[in-house]
Amino acid sequence: MDTRNRRWFGIRTLPALLAPLLAASCPPAAQGPTGGAGATPTVAAAETLGELQEGRFEEAYDAAGQVLAAAPSDALARVVRAVAAYRGALGRLHVEVLTQVERLEETERIDHDAWRGIFERLEQTLGKIEDDLAVAAEDPGLSFELCLACWRVDWDRSGEIGENDRLLFQIELGSDGEPLPPGDPRRKPTFRFDTGDVWWARAMVAFQRAVLQLGLGYSWTDLDGLLLGFSRGMPTEFRLRVRDADRLRRARELVLAGLDHAERARKEYLAETDDDREWVPNPRQLDHPLPLPVDDALYETWERVVRAVRRLLRSEDGLDVAEIAQLGDHQWDDPPRGFIDLGRFLGEPSDVVLKLAHLEAFFDEPTRAAGEQLLRDLFGAAYVPEMAASALPRELLRMRDEVVGGSESLERKLRYLFWIN
Repeated sequence: MDTRNRRWFGIRTLPALLAPLLAASCPPAAQGPTGGAGATPTVAAAETLGELQEGRFEEAYDAAGQVLAAAPSDALARVVRAVAAYRGALGRLHVEVLTQVERLEETERIDHDAWRGIFERLEQTLGKIEDDLAVAAEDPGLSFELCLACWRVDWDRSGEIGENDRLLFQIELGSDGEPLPPGDPRRKPTFRFDTGDVWWARAMVAFQRAVLQLGLGYSWTDLDGLLLGFSRGMPTEFRLRVRDADRLRRARELVLAGLDHAERARKEYLAETDDDREWVPNPRQLDHPLPLPVDDALYETWERVVRAVRRLLRSEDGLDVAEIAQLGDHQWDDPPRGFIDLGRFLGEPSDVVLKLAHLEAFFDEPTRAAGEQLLRDLFGAAYVPEMAASALPRELLRMRDEVVGGSESLERKLRYLFWIN
């Protein structure tokens, strides 16, 4: 993947789990909320959006809070506060992580309590952001125009706004896959966001919170040796110990909630009848600045994947190990058997164990027996002999075959996976 595509891909992951809400005016006079059925943003709420468009994040957060103190259901003010809070959380995260990395280099010791504090605070902030987005998502008339690439922000914290910062949100490839020339106005499109995009953002936030809960649910002290070296010799095993089972169960709930939000976003997009600078277009919408063509098959895949993952988390289906084994480059004559019950793995959590002797035996001779032993170590009681097989591996296999067969590019598949959660 070349530099242009890496940057395009990075747009989805950078500060941007709320990317559809992060933006600046382009130009200010042409920006602002637009009304729909049920949407009547106040003048004060529109002013908070202006603060955000100019990159005055603290002012936007404070102004939105003042609006919401008088009008708690103001959807636009909720969106502004959510974005400003997220931008602040990103800034704190950047500083705190760099501080811990510097301490690690100086002391050669991982401060697990400090890392836990960082991620606990981030998860709590994301919870408050979800509260704001939940209110905003219930306004069917919410609509506002934003230009992401017009925002002048020092994203990489270098101390100045450099080329990478300026290009981060620009659209560098056209619909034909060819580079857009510098200065082309298509590089800085203005998107028109609406309620479906807020549901999209809620899904992204839920999945991010689930990852944090997974990290906080385990104790990671056994990984010190991997990062810092083994002063007492090579251990016989690595163990992720369950520290907080409630957090692991909460991770499962958050993924399920995110799937519900993603499904709601899909339905909202399909119900749209307009066609105006779409962030995620439906198959009938042609006016979308990003080079992301969609069709009915994509939306059908989206629905099937959400349904398949939901069934996994509810223990209605399990991951067929034999099917998953064949997704890789190595094709097994006799693959490991059994099923991984993800719902049980998170709902009835136990330590995750990696025994080095078993891992070494598997790499020396990747047999069915060696693979099954590793799975028993890793998943414990969640590795079961029989379950209904999930459709998810077959969906992944189909996508892989389309890439190999040339009917779809890997880059397009990756765009889809990121874009529609």
